[in-house]
Amino acid sequence: MGNKRMEYLDYVKGFGILLVVLGHVYAGNNYIKIWLYSFHMPLFFIISGILIKHTNVKDRDIKNIIASKFKSLIIPYICFELLAIFVWMIQNEFTLSALKWNITDSMLMYCKAGATWFLPCLFITEVIYLIMIKNIKNDKINVFVSLIIFLIPLILKTNNHYLIVIFRCFIAYGFVTFGYYAYDLIINKEITFKYLIILFILNIVLSQSNGYVDLWGLTLNNPILYTINSIIGTLFIIYTFKKIKTNLNVLKYFGVNTIIIMGTQQVILDNISIHTGEQHYNYIIGTLVFIVTVLIEIPIIEIINRYMPFMIGKFKKIEKVQVMSD
Repeated sequence: MGNKRMEYLDYVKGFGILLVVLGHVYAGNNYIKIWLYSFHMPLFFIISGILIKHTNVKDRDIKNIIASKFKSLIIPYICFELLAIFVWMIQNEFTLSALKWNITDSMLMYCKAGATWFLPCLFITEVIYLIMIKNIKNDKINVFVSLIIFLIPLILKTNNHYLIVIFRCFIAYGFVTFGYYAYDLIINKEITFKYLIILFILNIVLSQSNGYVDLWGLTLNNPILYTINSIIGTLFIIYTFKKIKTNLNVLKYFGVNTIIIMGTQQVILDNISIHTGEQHYNYIIGTLVFIVTVLIEIPIIEIINRYMPFMIGKFKKIEKVQVMSD
């Protein structure tokens, strides 16, 4: 463990965020969408658990942790929500009342930019998880508590928006725990191609058996199959990219800019749908829309990184310049 960057996890995140975009493009009965939805959001939560273990972040002061997580997750949530609201108001109704109810919706987690729900969910989950592992040193107790928290939304069904917001965090908490305690299994172990193929086939078969699922709306169908698929799919993706020894700079580029894509892709897709008249697409048209969306993301990523890094919680430090007189 340490602070050494595991580059293949950037590839995994890059691949994962592209799956998120693809999932928002395809219709719900699409076999590819059914497969990728079986694990694509748990993938990010499991990676979060891995990185918590890898970076020893739990050893830092909790106030510094919360401040850092707030900058990297909540500030981007606020910025991308405001961006989505601004675009919506230009297209629909640019009034003070519209601004007020849109901002209120964002504050209440009726996310205007779509996938941005992930950001406050990860913030709440990581902060609570770090507080737990800093104060409870017994691993067995931590795992037991995590299991209870994880099981609550799998057992209790609800249509209440605020409970759904909380329950998403509970499920995320379970996957973060898995990533944290499966660190050695995932990072320090290798598997042969035979077992890689077995994982892939299992994930395909079980995902199609369980049907379309969606963590956002807590549509999990069989919760046991959902949990198994999430873990199998994540392990398959991570172990696959661990085996690839060549540089995948394109995936790395998207991987390190995951939050920007998470915050803007739905706005792009919504504007494309205005011209197409469709919200979701079949394989051929959907693939074209996906490619167009990804290409549009590239200049957005460059603009935000170069000129508006505050949108992703990065603030330039003001350097003290010492004026020396002759």
